[in-house]
Order: sequence, then C-alpha cells, then structure tokens
Amino acid sequence: MSLISKNNITGIILAGGKSSRMGEDKGMMMIDGEASAKRIARKLEVFCGKVIIASSNEQHKLLQYELVEDMYPMQGPLAGLQAALSYSSTQANLVLSCDVPMIDDDVLQSLIDAHDGSSLITWVSAEGKEMPLVGIYDKSCADYFEECLKQDERRVRVACGQLSKKVIHLEGSLALSVHNFNTPEDLKIVELCKLK
Repeated sequence: MSLISKNNITGIILAGGKSSRMGEDKGMMMIDGEASAKRIARKLEVFCGKVIIASSNEQHKLLQYELVEDMYPMQGPLAGLQAALSYSSTQANLVLSCDVPMIDDDVLQSLIDAHDGSSLITWVSAEGKEMPLVGIYDKSCADYFEECLKQDERRVRVACGQLSKKVIHLEGSLALSVHNFNTPEDLKIVELCKLK
C-alpha cells in the first residue's frame, strides 16, 4: 500500500514547450478525440487531489485546469518544473510531460508505490532510456532547480544529477505506454497503438 494518499500528491503537466519539431502545440494535439494534455490530466485526477498545468499558453485555459506560468520564461521544461513545484501545496508531485497520452495507470501507481521517502525523485526508464519527465518530485527540489536556472543550467537531467533518485524500469506494454511524440511521425505511432 502506498505511503502517499490522493490528497497528498499534486499532478503536474509540463506543457509550456515550443513544440518546434511538432509544428503544433503538443498539449492541444487531438488523441482519440481529446487534447493530449486533457487526456493526461484525466489520468492524473485518478491519483492526485489536484492537477495543474505548467504553461503560459492562453490556449491551455481551454483545458479547464489551473495554469502556472514560469518564473524563468523560455528556459525549457526545468523552468516549468521549478515553477509548478514552487506553486504546489504538497510534498509529493506526480510530473508528466504533455506528450505521453498513452501512459498506463499501472505506471502511475508504480511510481506512487515506489516513492517512499528514500529519495527526492522517482522516475521511469523504458527501452534503456531514463525519462525525467515521467516521475515524482519532492517539492523541495524547486529551490535547487531555481539555483540551476540562475546559473543558466536548463537541462533537467543535469539539474537532477546531484539529487537522490530512484528509477523504475518498465518493460513490454508499460514501456510502450510512456512513448512520447515530438514529430508528426511519432504521433502516428501513438495513434496506431491501443489507447486506454
């Protein structure tokens, strides 16, 4: 049984990217008749007492979730993560990028079960690749990330390099469920997969 109750974890969707490779806003891309970020938010609502979206894009207000703007604009996902963690009222925060619409509930539950207080961060790896934007972050990481941003360090992996972390290794269909899309070709792969 998880040590984290629904009321003690906030869901954070990182949706402030420029989507330059995609050519369109990834959070608003329609997946099975629903905006990608909206689909992810619905999944987070099952596990989290509150869901917020890290974005300054006015269009994301259509998703009907609270938006949190970056304190350090145009600095990439680390800035969105820092702003959302600073804003959050819970110690534990379940963080997802807006481009993993297939994510399986079992992945989210596994993250929550594994985040037992022994590390500040718990994230997943799939197909040999660690995925910092599918994980749980302690609110206290916000201050460290802010220092990184002040020193012009914007890479999430580098910023997390000195922090304690746990990695959950996914296989099979669970690994497939965290497949993200960055290009129209990637999106076709997502659409061909069976969506839950």
